Amino acid sequence: MTIPKKLLKAYEATTYVIHAPGGNVSFRVGRAAPGIDGLLEPESHMEWVFMTATNPFSKPASEAENSERQELLCKTLRLGGYQFLTGMGIGDGGDWPREPALFIPGMTREKGLAYGRVFEQYAIIHGRRGAAPEFVFSRVPG
Repeated sequence: MTIPKKLLKAYEATTYVIHAPGGNVSFRVGRAAPGIDGLLEPESHMEWVFMTATNPFSKPASEAENSERQELLCKTLRLGGYQFLTGMGIGDGGDWPREPALFIPGMTREKGLAYGRVFEQYAIIHGRRGAAPEFVFSRVPG
């Protein structure tokens, strides 16, 4: 699967923030994120997903639509038995609005991709304890 370089660069030029009870945990894809491992400890989770439901297929949507989509993702995850923390994606260039996101400990890569497809996302972020987070692409823009 080939992702356009411009889109991939935008994803890579983003700091991802998890709003954790003890303070925010920030990470970048492809770099070690030891702060996240501590968030997995209470339930002994080995992996996690970070995703949003906003701006389907990386096309800007209205604030109202994005809010509605994100709330639906939250409800869907709760029905699926998942607990999560809120978060945010903050682009380096400031040319893309901050995106609300969710950190979902215990979610597998495959489940994350399934939710990503349902919520029309090109990619999710997946991580495993002790490893650098990675983008997992579910679709190629086209």
